[in-house]
Amino acid sequence: MNMTTGHSDFAHPNPQSVIRNPQSAIRNLSAAFTLVELMVSMTILTAIILVVSTLLTNAQRAVNLSQSTITADADARTVVERIRADLAGLTTEGFLAIYTDTNGRQHLVFTAVGPYKSMIDSTIANAARIDYGRTGTSNKNVLWRRATLLNAESAAATTNDHEKISLAEYKVWSRKDFDYALYNEVVGPPRQYDWPVGGTVWFDCFTNMPSIPLPPNSLADLEKLWPYLARPCRNLKIEWADGECDATTKMLIWYNSDAAKKPDDWKNRDAVYQDTHPSQDAAEYNVELAAGGERYCALWTYRKKDNWPLALRITFELGTGETAQTYEVIVDLPR
Repeated sequence: MNMTTGHSDFAHPNPQSVIRNPQSAIRNLSAAFTLVELMVSMTILTAIILVVSTLLTNAQRAVNLSQSTITADADARTVVERIRADLAGLTTEGFLAIYTDTNGRQHLVFTAVGPYKSMIDSTIANAARIDYGRTGTSNKNVLWRRATLLNAESAAATTNDHEKISLAEYKVWSRKDFDYALYNEVVGPPRQYDWPVGGTVWFDCFTNMPSIPLPPNSLADLEKLWPYLARPCRNLKIEWADGECDATTKMLIWYNSDAAKKPDDWKNRDAVYQDTHPSQDAAEYNVELAAGGERYCALWTYRKKDNWPLALRITFELGTGETAQTYEVIVDLPR
């Protein structure tokens, strides 16, 4: 207590400093989040994150799909250009065959005039046997193309992409000989043909699939990649037309194993593949394999040129799932 004034030294503060403004107090209380407000905020933030994540995922999926489509289109252009270039060299001095193998897959094989360069070495030949086919399973399905050089002067009988045979030698073959080479049903060396019979000219049968190891794990595997054309290829369909049109639609008629030109008699193989038989005009015949059932074959040779097809339609599918695209190429054939 102050002895002079009689008042205590510890005076009460100003009431205005003790009593706060009620509005200020309310503002201070509302500055903190309640549990409910915090939960609502977290929910909104989570929703925003999910929306943004979905947008990014969809954008990435669209980018991947676009890239896959671009890749498939680029591969398809390469395939189409290759097919057109090969068929531009097709020659009726040899043969043309559309057939299904023992696995039910379609193949195209024909002779073409060059020049053709070996994929293995520096050899150049003026003719080749061109093969198109499909092999493998799942995403390893490969569309392949082999240009086997016809070179009777080759030092080795059959090495890599060479055959010790000339285009002219194919002319002495009968349709029965081609049938043998296509399906190799009679007794003989596995998947090979000996021409002339008892001779020393050996080469791979047309149905001898190329071995394409994917992915390659060695230099030896790399050497086997030369027939590779594109993948994954889940379908290959080959059709032919001779200029005949449908009477109703006036559209060009395309023939294949599902729609033969002469469905009533094309199965008479023995009557068709003999060169001396009158029904040789019917290029199609059925091959009845003990292990694989009936197989379609359409074969044209040098011995009968006026019934060769005027055009081929080749349809193939590249990609898988959403990226799968079907492509088609129609080629007029030289005659």
